[in-house]
Amino acid sequence: MSDVSARAKWMFWLLALSAFALAAVPSALILEKSRDYYRFVTGWQPGTLKPSQVRRVPVRDSLDDEPPPDIRFVEFSLLDSKARSVRLAGNFNQWQPQLLPMARKGRFWRVIVPLPPGRYEYAFERDGAWVPDPKLPEKAVVDGREVSILHVR
Repeated sequence: MSDVSARAKWMFWLLALSAFALAAVPSALILEKSRDYYRFVTGWQPGTLKPSQVRRVPVRDSLDDEPPPDIRFVEFSLLDSKARSVRLAGNFNQWQPQLLPMARKGRFWRVIVPLPPGRYEYAFERDGAWVPDPKLPEKAVVDGREVSILHVR
């Protein structure tokens, strides 16, 4: 008779521990996501927004010196229906492709970047591989990879 009661006690505690584990794991996940949402709403955590880094601030003696440069909105696009992800990198974002992911619209990948007039070197990162812009004939080699050259006027 003691074997049956000892086995019943073990089964009871095993069942109770299993029920506790099944209830505790989802509750812990819900609490963690609730804390993340609260931090995002109250401003403690910026969420998906990435802080920008300013490497150089132009020095101006007064506001009357010269007007700021004109800004042009340049659309970069790549025709590729088989790519899973395309990002843009160039000397305008210190060659950091994670800063400019491109959006897919049909067979085209597009992004609009505000740029002042000047000469820019850039390339697309398509599924981890660097690809120059096939539409532009002017190319250069930067850090061992072929890139496209764009003149913004």
